[in-house]
Amino acid sequence: MTDATPAATADQLVTRTEFEKAAIWLPRMALEHLRQGLVFIENKTFTDCTLEGPAVVLMGDGVTMDGCHMGAVSDPAMLLLRPVGKTVNGVIGFKNCKFIRCRFAQVGFVGDDRFIEEFQQNLANGRPAKDAQ
Repeated sequence: MTDATPAATADQLVTRTEFEKAAIWLPRMALEHLRQGLVFIENKTFTDCTLEGPAVVLMGDGVTMDGCHMGAVSDPAMLLLRPVGKTVNGVIGFKNCKFIRCRFAQVGFVGDDRFIEEFQQNLANGRPAKDAQ
């Protein structure tokens, strides 16, 4: 991941489906989607991108992660949050998105027990998160 460039204009953050080598500030991307009445960021592919927080993201149905760097922490469990109730609010939700060789900075992840188990398993096996949903 080199030569990261600003992702796009406000409208392009919503309408584009492919991002490559882009620096994306997740709060801005989420806000632009909300301004257009979209609760989730959906149907996008991010390749060699840097996705920056501060943010907590919910990786929903159809999300895959391949070869991603999840953040600089001594214990990957520090990146994970479990919801207390049946739903979560105040997170940035993704559905049907692909993250390929992306780098996440200052990002926490929330999900159900299956997501958290897969996330931890992939990191424990020395692999970046892959096919986490």
